[in-house]
This record gives sequence, structure tokens and C-alpha cells, in this order.
Amino acid sequence: QFNSYYATANANLWNNSRPNFAQFQGFPNILREHNYNTYLFSYEDKSASINLRQLFFEAGFEHVLLRDELSASNGFPYADYLSDEQMFDATINFLDNQPKEPFLLTTLTIETHLGTAVPEYYHKYDAVDNDLLHLFSNFDYHFGRFWEYFQNSAFFHNTTVILTADHSYFPTKEANDLFSRNNNQAFIDKIALIVYDPEYEMPAVVETTASALDFAPTLLHLLNIKEAPNSFAGLSIFGERKNYPEVFGREGGHITQLSTAGELINHPINQPKPRAAELFEKWLHYQNFLIQENRIFPNSTNP
Repeated sequence: QFNSYYATANANLWNNSRPNFAQFQGFPNILREHNYNTYLFSYEDKSASINLRQLFFEAGFEHVLLRDELSASNGFPYADYLSDEQMFDATINFLDNQPKEPFLLTTLTIETHLGTAVPEYYHKYDAVDNDLLHLFSNFDYHFGRFWEYFQNSAFFHNTTVILTADHSYFPTKEANDLFSRNNNQAFIDKIALIVYDPEYEMPAVVETTASALDFAPTLLHLLNIKEAPNSFAGLSIFGERKNYPEVFGREGGHITQLSTAGELINHPINQPKPRAAELFEKWLHYQNFLIQENRIFPNSTNP
């Protein structure tokens, strides 16, 4: 999302191809060039299956704080991961001590993910006894605590807040039944993109069809950063995206197309498909080649 680029078919590139891995010019890097301090808080620890600290540095963040650092600085007890409650506590504590300088803070949470247990102390959904709803209700409660703090702080008048996700909910039968989705639904679906911006009167709903790749260009649009060389593959939701209503992605062995009629169509890789999907598949192959050749954005400021 921050690089506005399609993930490669080979995630090991993140770990195994340094120092020849492609240098992107993503959203955090661009903000750093405009004198923003960039921070990322993650619930995860540094022993995760991928090198999270390196990955987030690669994405352009200057300061990356994982479970151990956040636990130490906020007095949290040791656990396998930080809860949503703790992540929002850490966010509030950070804002309480934040100098009056431009900053980007990204806070990652985990407890709405599939398979998370629902302890008794969670703020549960009252109407129905459903574990998925309990997970979202608990997140909603703790985000609400943050939002109440934010509304009563000076940040409310000069800071943009965005609530979004890095992927849709995994299509288990339980999730599909809850969200009224087809049980054959691919792991591609709508995600939230909720924006508060003190500078603009935002519409209640934006009808433009878009994808997660449009996240970074949209943020630059909101911040009125116009002259910023980048390697984005997406477009601003408030700008050119509306002129390109079809959206493509890749999941496993399929090219996924969201048609102008809102239909989700899966096209198997390396099999005949409509012209637009065929061109997208060729682009994916070419972008993977460019990544491995370090030819995406060779003048990037990434380390």
C-alpha cells in the first residue's frame, strides 16, 4: 500500500535479495523528503517469520518500533504480541509526547485477524454471540477510546486520521456467512478506507472503484503534495482513478478482475483471458523482472 505497487509472486525477495532488491519511492520516503518524521508501530516481535524491521525500513519508515520496544516504553507486560488495547494506548502515549513537527504514524493491530481467541475481558458485541463480531467490537471500542482522545486534542485541528486494512477478511464459511459473501469468494473483497481530514469537507461516501494501490496516491493528494517523483502503480481516488473503473489484482494462481458492473472475475494464470486481463498479467511478469533487476526507482532514498 505505501509503495503503491503489486506484491511480487516471490515474497522471499524481501529477505533474500538484498542489497539488489528494488528501491521503491513510497509514501513514507516522500514524506521524509517533505520534512515529516515517519514512525511505524507493530504488535509483532522481531522474531517473526519475515524480517519485519527490515521490511518496514524498506518501505521508507525512519523509526520502527516492534513489540519489545513498545512494551518497554509503555510498561506493558510481556506477551506473544501486543493487543489492540495496548496498540492504541501506545499511540495515545506517543501523541502525548509528540513534538510539534509534521509526522506520519502507522499503527498496526492484529486482534481482528482470523483465529484470534476471544478472552472474557474483551468488549464484546452484545446482540449476537459471534466470535468474529466480538473481535470487531473489541477493536471498535479501543479505536473509540483513541478517537475520543484525538477529538479533544490539538491534533484534531491539524492532523489527518485514516482507518484502513492491509487485506480483506479470509473467506472462511463463518466469515462469508457473517458478511453475506459467496462461499467460493476469493481472498479479495472490500476493505475499509475511512478518512478524517481537518482541511477538507469530505463526502460521506466516495463511489469510485479503487484498490489498495490507490492508497498512497490518494494520501499525497490529500496532503497537496504534487511534485513528488514516485514509483506508484495506483491513482488518487479523488483524482484520475475515476477515469479507470476496472480494477485488477492477483491472488495465488488467478488474475482477479473487478468489472465495471461490480462483478469479481477470476482468470487463471497462463491461460486464455480477455485482452485487459491479459495485458495486466503481462505487466505483472514485467514488474517482477524490473524488481529483480532493481529498475523500479533506482534513485530512491531508501537505505
